[in-house]
Amino acid sequence: MEDIFATAIFHGNGASDAVSNYDLKSPLLVTFVLFLIVTICYANINPSMNHAQIGFNIIAGIGQTGPLMVLPALIQFTSPHAFLSTATGLAFSARALGGAFGSAILNTIINSELSRSYARKVSAAALNAGLPTTSIPELLEAFASGKGFESIPGINAGILREATITSREVYARAYRLAWSTSVTGIEPYNRLPLYIQWA
Repeated sequence: MEDIFATAIFHGNGASDAVSNYDLKSPLLVTFVLFLIVTICYANINPSMNHAQIGFNIIAGIGQTGPLMVLPALIQFTSPHAFLSTATGLAFSARALGGAFGSAILNTIINSELSRSYARKVSAAALNAGLPTTSIPELLEAFASGKGFESIPGINAGILREATITSREVYARAYRLAWSTSVTGIEPYNRLPLYIQWA
């Protein structure tokens, strides 16, 4: 929600600056750098950053004004008049497709990492803390549903704490892997020098 408000607020300020100064280069550069900063922050995320993520989302909202507002304007200013509508349509279509494919790739990486290591690492943490082996399926089911921990045989506060810490660490690692691929893999960053040259 924070990134939506930040995007809406910065839209007005960014549009005013770009129009009054006839400058698309500076706001585009700033927003892409901010977007890259957010990507790097998420590529280094850990469970203790639960409050820092609010700040990440605000910066992301400001950073998204580049591809949402400035980039379409840049495409329209640099396209021949005969192809203006075609170029604009292709730009919005490419952005939508890129977002869809990017989200699918991120989710695939996250889910693959979770399916590969979540059950194994959480189970090992619980066993090392003293949970009976026979209670592992119930523990994993409780984590999946978010309830029923109190009915797990042999569970106590210490075991649950260790399992919860490990669970959060596994999720954080999955997100770090996914966002690390985005640092150099997001298409707009690769084409940013070309956009700046056009502006």
